[in-house]
Amino acid sequence: IWVFIFNKTLLPGLYAALGIILIAAIFVTLYFYFLDKKKPAVTTDIPLGKPLNLNGALVFGLLYMVIIFVVAYANNYFGERGIYVGSGIAGLSEVDAITISVTKLSVSSISALSAQNAILIATLSNTIVKIGIALWNGSKELRKYIYIGYGAIFLSAIVAFLVLNI
Repeated sequence: IWVFIFNKTLLPGLYAALGIILIAAIFVTLYFYFLDKKKPAVTTDIPLGKPLNLNGALVFGLLYMVIIFVVAYANNYFGERGIYVGSGIAGLSEVDAITISVTKLSVSSISALSAQNAILIATLSNTIVKIGIALWNGSKELRKYIYIGYGAIFLSAIVAFLVLNI
């Protein structure tokens, strides 16, 4: 959505790449949906959080500001490689801020392909972190599902990266 808002010219290059990831995610979702239909229902109580938490917005704003500085610095001193490294690092925490940053930079100072690659690198980095968190905190049964689900999505993201750069 951020690419659509800030620089629509990046979208045509991302359609195929993000489409590959989306299709993989849909298949994984359907796989787990039908797998779950075979099991008896389990009920759990999940505590609700605060959806309008100001602290979350302030943390995002601060993180976005730091990422803008890191990406601008990396772009000035290291060129495209710096953008890619910055995207990988930024993706460790979240993807929105780096997506906004490189999308805006693609209007004036970096190529569309560099911005598209940076978005995919941040996405891959973020996926690796989510895999790690789930594996670290999850049960043996959950780990099996993580390997299948996130593994398929991660592999599709690598294929998407290759498709974008061919």
